[in-house]
Amino acid sequence: MEVILDANIIFSAMISDSTTRKIIKNSEISFYYPESALESIIAYKEELMHKGKLSEYEFYSLLLSLFKKISIIPDTDMVPVWERSEEIMLDIDKEDVLFIAAALSMKNSVIWTNDKHFQLQKEIKIITTKDII
Repeated sequence: MEVILDANIIFSAMISDSTTRKIIKNSEISFYYPESALESIIAYKEELMHKGKLSEYEFYSLLLSLFKKISIIPDTDMVPVWERSEEIMLDIDKEDVLFIAAALSMKNSVIWTNDKHFQLQKEIKIITTKDII
C-alpha cells in the first residue's frame, strides 16, 4: 500500500517530535508526496520554524531527514487524472485536488490526513494518524 501524505501531516512532523514524525522516520510504509505540494512547505517555512522552534538550518535538516523516507510524485504523473480529481473535489476543497490526483495516479494508494473534509469524497480511501497507529 502506498500512502500519500497530506500537507498537514508534513506540517505536524515539522512542528514537533510527534508520533507523526516518528511514524514517517521509522516506518517501513511507502510514503509519497506530490511534487507541487513542496511549494506549500516553503510557503509556510517561517510559520513552521516559529511553531517548531527551529532555526533555518534545523528546518532544512529535518525536512531532508523526513524526505529520505518520502518519495516525490512528479506532476507529470498526475496530469492524466487531474480532471477527474477536480471533479471529485469540486464542492469540497479545490486546494486538495493535488492530493486526490496523487492518489489516483498510483495503484493501491490511500491518503493520510487528519482533515475531515477529505472524508466527504468517496473515491480514495482516507486514513488518519489514529489509523496508522
